[in-house]
Amino acid sequence: MNSNLKELIFDIGMYDGSDTRYYLNEGFRVLAIEANPVLVKRGKKLIFQEEIKNGELIILNYAIAGKTTENVTLAINATNPGSSTIYHKGNPRSYNYGTFSVKGITINELFDEYGIPYYLKVDIEGADELCVLGLNKIKKPQFLSFEVYDYNIISLLNYIESIGYTKFKLINQINFREISNQNNVYDKISDKIIRRLGYKYPKYVRRNGRFFLIGHSSGPLPWNSDGKWQTAKELIIKWQKEFGKHSTAIVFLHKNGFNFFLVRYIS
Repeated sequence: MNSNLKELIFDIGMYDGSDTRYYLNEGFRVLAIEANPVLVKRGKKLIFQEEIKNGELIILNYAIAGKTTENVTLAINATNPGSSTIYHKGNPRSYNYGTFSVKGITINELFDEYGIPYYLKVDIEGADELCVLGLNKIKKPQFLSFEVYDYNIISLLNYIESIGYTKFKLINQINFREISNQNNVYDKISDKIIRRLGYKYPKYVRRNGRFFLIGHSSGPLPWNSDGKWQTAKELIIKWQKEFGKHSTAIVFLHKNGFNFFLVRYIS
């Protein structure tokens, strides 16, 4: 990759390339990891030929694993390829389009080969913790995002604190608002208009001067996202107050003097 460009971002879970395109447009180098070989081929041949040729982007066909392994089985979601997952036994009707056997790789193997990124974005449908638990006090990015659920948010926060992160945010997946800001008057009026038009959610949301495609994007880069930094304790209190015990979330982490950034949730 061209070392003269800006900092490196790892896009773990490239899907249709929406986040990869955004990061490239912002001037970053990108290493994109995608388990679905069909999406990898599409990205290489149809979407990012020029960026790959210029050395701005590398796309690799791997599935993130918790330990070095030969192959991982990826179950393909018939209606939403972005929801394809290595964890598919719980809802077999949603994953009836077949499977791929994909070579597994750990996050530390990627670090060793390509370096530690400035920002590590992880969105791999329930397998995010395989990346998170691979981080340690020495090998961790300045910024990190990943998905959490009600059953693992506290354990993952505790782990991330133990390796040095201290600042957090929690941001809504649908509107990219920080949890404290999601019920503002402007958004309530906008949501009401959207529902009256017959839609549950808008297709695009404008944040930080640009539009993001809902369901395809992780939203603004962590340092440009909505809301204020919080401690882990403050974040857990907000989580429990807002959602109780039955919610899922996505996390952005910020390490500036080993700070932590927890950013968005899925309702």
